[in-house]
Amino acid sequence: MKTYGRRQSRLFGGIIIVAGLLSACQPQPVKPPVDKARQQMLEDQRRIEQQQAQKRQIQSMLQRAEFQLGRDRLMTPARDSAYGYYQAVLRLDPANQQAKSGLQSIVIRYIQLARDALAHSKLELAEQYYGHAKRMAPRNPLLAEFEAALQQAQEKKTDLTQQSEFVLDRQALAQRQAQIVELLQQVATRVKASDESVLIVARNDAEGRWLYQQMRKAAEGYRIRGDIKVGPEPKIVLHPPIY
Repeated sequence: MKTYGRRQSRLFGGIIIVAGLLSACQPQPVKPPVDKARQQMLEDQRRIEQQQAQKRQIQSMLQRAEFQLGRDRLMTPARDSAYGYYQAVLRLDPANQQAKSGLQSIVIRYIQLARDALAHSKLELAEQYYGHAKRMAPRNPLLAEFEAALQQAQEKKTDLTQQSEFVLDRQALAQRQAQIVELLQQVATRVKASDESVLIVARNDAEGRWLYQQMRKAAEGYRIRGDIKVGPEPKIVLHPPIY
């Protein structure tokens, strides 16, 4: 019995060894070769999709920039202004000509606004618009043209604060020209700040009332103190405040 058991054990051991050898001889599974052409195609497709998505994003921002430019939302609010959108486009596409042209349009618009403000004797507002334009494009030739007019207005303002008598051009006053209205606005602004009293000298009552109305309108609710006098030479005379 023992002999039989040993034989059977050796037999099973041999079978296991043979099975192991046969298993080792079996061909191993081979991984399929990488399809480089397909991989390249997928990468190209992803790149194209990214480029198209960026193109759509840029186009959307350019449209928003144009919309805000038309509304004079030039630099504020920062994240929803023409300037903000144009700058965002240039961060994605530094060579984008439409965005570069848009920034130049903002500069030109600021100069236009500065001129309009200066024409209406709003010197501080004109200086503010001019400052924005100069920070964006300090070498723009349009700035040099405006600087001369701005300097002249600043000098005129200095002279205005030192004067106490303003003689009015008779013909310009008779025609109610813009230069007379502008001067009256400037004088009214000064009087509102200084509380000086006003003597209006006019050639007749109607002319005197018109002069006073223009100054009252410019003073925006401030009660101008003074008097109207009929005389041959129309003028505005300022006196120290009456308390």
